[in-house]
Amino acid sequence: MRAFVWLAVVACAVLFASGCVDLAKVESMKAEAVKLREVAREEGALWEARVAALSPGDPLRVEAQAAMEAMRAKESALGAAILGLERVIEEAKAPSDPVVSVTAPLLPEPLRSPYVLGAALAAAVARLVQVKRGLASVARSFEKAMEEDEGLREGVKRSANTLRSIQTPTAQRIVDQATGKGLALPI
Repeated sequence: MRAFVWLAVVACAVLFASGCVDLAKVESMKAEAVKLREVAREEGALWEARVAALSPGDPLRVEAQAAMEAMRAKESALGAAILGLERVIEEAKAPSDPVVSVTAPLLPEPLRSPYVLGAALAAAVARLVQVKRGLASVARSFEKAMEEDEGLREGVKRSANTLRSIQTPTAQRIVDQATGKGLALPI
């Protein structure tokens, strides 16, 4: 699913750079992503009902749980893509960068839309990088506090399953990367 999100980002960047996308097309992409997320949510609910109907010892239960988790992951990835598109749309409508807001009106329309949308995409990616770095910093500081406080470490160990069950897959990946337990990928 992560490859799909990166492919979508690269496709958007290529389209923005070539001037083939305007704000209406980005909004259309968002609407399509919302529809796909709803389909994933419905399929996830169906798999959840199947899991609930199967007895704990049923060999099909493991497969049904895996399908349910895959649908949840797909829904989560689509939600992240929708959030990114919303940020791009918001930034394109009201650029936060003073340079873009001053220079965009000076450009002729065939160049303005790709310029504003590209700047909006760059701003959204920059914000995502800031959020990821902030979350990684929190994870590292928590790890350091656990090294120094035995009681905290024991409490976290007792609650590890609960903490992991609440975290999104993205948060789990960032925490694992920050604490040296996962593969660090640049973003």
